Amino acid sequence: ILPALRTAVAYPMANRFRTGMTLAMISLVVFSLTTMSAMNLNYEKLFAQDESRGGWDVQVVENPNNPMATVRDALLLAGDPIADEIEAEGAVQVAGLGDASEVSQGGEFDSYPVQGLTNGFIENGDVPLDKIANGYEDADAVWEALQSEPDVAIIDAFAIEGGFGPHEFSLDGIPTQDDTFEAPVIIVRDSASGISRSVRVIGVIDFGASANFPGIFMGPEAFRDVFGLPELSIHFVALINPDDSRELARDIEAALVTTGAQADSLEEIAEADSALSRNFLYLMQAFMGLGLVVGVAGIGVIAFRTVVERRQQIGMLRAIGYKKSMVSLSFMMESSFVTVLGVLSGTGLGLWLAYFLVTSDDFPSEGGNFYIPWLQIVLIGVVTIFASLLMTIIPSRQAASVPTAEALRYE
Repeated sequence: ILPALRTAVAYPMANRFRTGMTLAMISLVVFSLTTMSAMNLNYEKLFAQDESRGGWDVQVVENPNNPMATVRDALLLAGDPIADEIEAEGAVQVAGLGDASEVSQGGEFDSYPVQGLTNGFIENGDVPLDKIANGYEDADAVWEALQSEPDVAIIDAFAIEGGFGPHEFSLDGIPTQDDTFEAPVIIVRDSASGISRSVRVIGVIDFGASANFPGIFMGPEAFRDVFGLPELSIHFVALINPDDSRELARDIEAALVTTGAQADSLEEIAEADSALSRNFLYLMQAFMGLGLVVGVAGIGVIAFRTVVERRQQIGMLRAIGYKKSMVSLSFMMESSFVTVLGVLSGTGLGLWLAYFLVTSDDFPSEGGNFYIPWLQIVLIGVVTIFASLLMTIIPSRQAASVPTAEALRYE
C-alpha cells in the first residue's frame, strides 16, 4: 500500500494546475452545499425552539360570530374531559382583519397588526423578550408594566429597522446591536373610528418568537380604549403534557366543532411555516448537487486521460515490480486523494462561513449557538467520495492491464 500511496500523491503534486482546478471544482460545490445546510438548520432551530412558543402549546382561533370566554369553559360546557388537560391559558385580542389597525411614528400611518393581551396571557405566558427599554429591570418588569401602565406596548422583532416582515412599517430608534434602548413613542389608531393613542414601546419580542406573535401588543385596558371590543380572540393553551399537543389540538377542535373554533398545535404550525423555505432550499441544493455530479464526472474524464498520458510511466512501474493490483490501487487512491481534499476544504470553509454568519451580531440567535448538520455533511462527503471511486474503477483497470513491453515501446 505504501508504494501505491506514494505514487498516488506524487502525480497530483506534480500537476498542480490540473489538481488545483479539480480541487476548486469539487470544493466550491461542497462549500455551497455545506453552507446552505448549516444556515437552514440554524434558522429552523431558531424558529422551532420551545422558547419561541412563549410557553404555549395549542392555539385556538375562535369564530368571530361565536366568541368564547375561555377554552376551558367552552370545553366544560361541551362536557369534554379534555378540559382537565389544560394547565393555563390566555388570549390575544385582535382589532380586526386587514387594515383595521394603523401605526405611525410621527409620519404617515401604515397598516400594522395591533393586538391586546389579556391578563391570563401576561401572567401565564413566557414569551421571550430580546430587548427591553431603559428604566425596566428585566422582562418581568416589562410584562407587569403592560398591566399597570396604560401607555406602553411591546413589538415584534420584524418591525425593527433592518428586520423583515410582510408589513411596510418599521420602527426606528431601537439599535439592533444593543439589549437596551430608549423607549420610542408611536401612535396606534383604529382605522374605522379614527381613535388614536400614543404609546411607548418598552420591549421587543425575540426574533424566533416573533413568527408566532407578530405585531404590536398592548395591555387589555389600553387596547379597549382605542379599539373597543375585539373582532376576535386567539386563545393560547398550555397543556399539562406538551408532548401530546398535536393530538390534543385535534381533540379540542373536535370538541368545539359546534362553535366553529379552529385549534392547531404551535409546534405543528412552526414546522409548516418552515416547510416552504426548507423545501426551496432543498431544491437549490439539488441544483448544486448537479454541479457535484459534473465535478465527479470530470474526475473520471481526467482519470481516463491520465491512463493515456502515463502509459510509459505505468510500464516503468510494472518493470520495477509493481503488480497490477498496486497500479490499480494507485489510480484509485489518486482520485480519492483529490476528492477527499476537495470535500474537506469545502466542508471546512462552508462551516466557517456559516459559523461566522450565525454568531455575528446581525444574526438573531440567542447565546450564539451554532448547530452543525452532521448527517447532511457526512452524506455529502460519502456520496462524493464513493462516486469518485466509482468513476475511477474502469480507468484504474485499464491502467493495470497495460503490458510492460507495450508501455516500454510507447513513444
